[in-house]
Amino acid sequence: MNRMLRQQRTPRPAFTLVELLVVISIIAVLAGILLTALSSATKSATRSQTTATLNSFSAAINSFAQEHDRYPGVVPTHVLGDGASLTSTQNALLHLMGGYRSRTSDEPSTNPNSIEYDRYKDGARDPVEITLEDPNNSSRSWEIIVDRSRIGEGPWIDGKPYSPYFAPKKTELVNRWLTVSSPSDSVARQQGYNRLPDLLDAWGTPVIYLKRERKGGPLVEGPACPGGGETERGQFSTKGMGLYVEATAMGTDRLRQKQYTFADSGAKSGSRLAGEDGDGALEEQRQWLTSVVVNPAFYDSSGGDCEKWYGTASGSFILLSAGDDGIYLSHQDGPINENGGYVQEWAEAGPDQLEDFDDFIIAGGG
Repeated sequence: MNRMLRQQRTPRPAFTLVELLVVISIIAVLAGILLTALSSATKSATRSQTTATLNSFSAAINSFAQEHDRYPGVVPTHVLGDGASLTSTQNALLHLMGGYRSRTSDEPSTNPNSIEYDRYKDGARDPVEITLEDPNNSSRSWEIIVDRSRIGEGPWIDGKPYSPYFAPKKTELVNRWLTVSSPSDSVARQQGYNRLPDLLDAWGTPVIYLKRERKGGPLVEGPACPGGGETERGQFSTKGMGLYVEATAMGTDRLRQKQYTFADSGAKSGSRLAGEDGDGALEEQRQWLTSVVVNPAFYDSSGGDCEKWYGTASGSFILLSAGDDGIYLSHQDGPINENGGYVQEWAEAGPDQLEDFDDFIIAGGG
């Protein structure tokens, strides 16, 4: 019996502390590699999704133009103002998707279009009425009735119904007004939305649509040359985009969207397209928008005070996504210096510098 008790037991294998630390270190390294790869894959997928959204929107615009010999926009761009009631993108979306009727205030009540407007308004289940004053005609205003429940049924053009040209995903067409508990015009303006749905990129930021209005003159509207007197109409207008680029709280956890100057360093933050009055901001907006819409092969940014506003447009319309940072041509993105400012004078900015930004820019049409 005692012999059996005194028999030696085989020792159990065990890890030493050093071996455990080595294993933990290997797991940590592998986890870091996996998370980095996952983050990169997620970012790549988000960029691909945004590209797909822009391409789909562009294809719809081209399809509309081929059938109607014009690019979409329910009302003229010059009446959109800052886009607080109707942005340039929403103006195009309604024309592509339907859910609206429009008329001018000087149309006779017996006009078939005016009769159809009243009929549609009376039957609207979720109506939004919009009135836009015409800055070129003080006696005329543009009236639009939108039934949000019918957006997507197809547009009404020249008295005829058409099938929709654009069918975005639910995640792409979002009406933020309907997603908040107590919406108000003031808060909506700060956050860059109104009562109508927006077309969002994969980061949840609205897409900007710029339509070419004419083939002559400067690329973007601004003071006429020489002398810098009255405003000269541009091929592209800034009307209808202000709601987006001047927002102060665009999206969730975004940087401040509006352009302003830090008092201590003079560095700027926000969008280069905000165009807030003061310190040459409107001219800066014009310079960067010129860089966005121009064909790089036919532009010289070093031209004189007048020449730099002219060139050949890269398309009949431009689509702009703010990219990962949610800011349209951010002062903290692109070619910047240690103070967050542009490495050169912004007056020398040109289309070549756009490659340094995370924004997406697509030109379409002839």
